[in-house]
Amino acid sequence: MSRSGQLPLRDIFLSRISPRLMRNRSLNSLLRICLVCCALVLSVGCGPGSTPVEAPETATTDLIKQNLQMVVESGEMGSEMMSIQGELDKMADENPQKATELREDLQELQGLQGAAAKRKAEEMIEKL
Repeated sequence: MSRSGQLPLRDIFLSRISPRLMRNRSLNSLLRICLVCCALVLSVGCGPGSTPVEAPETATTDLIKQNLQMVVESGEMGSEMMSIQGELDKMADENPQKATELREDLQELQGLQGAAAKRKAEEMIEKL
């Protein structure tokens, strides 16, 4: 009770729900936690829907150039070869003659390492 002899508003609310809740503090605390959680869920809700973001399309030649540039920097063929082959397959639909030339160059590039691989990769970049 407060000094004025009146029950606080919270106590009045809880006493109307159940007189036992006023006596049992653990249930009283549990009820408060449940009420707060319900209020949070109702106030937050699902939120606004997200808008899908489309990935920018990169041209086939740009992807091949990026992979060849990695070869120029490292002097070795690694996993780039598989990417380049996949992109050359796509390029074959658009420009079959250039794709065939680049496939031949890629076959040569596979056997090269170091400075020779760098030169061959730079040649291929120029052809693109």
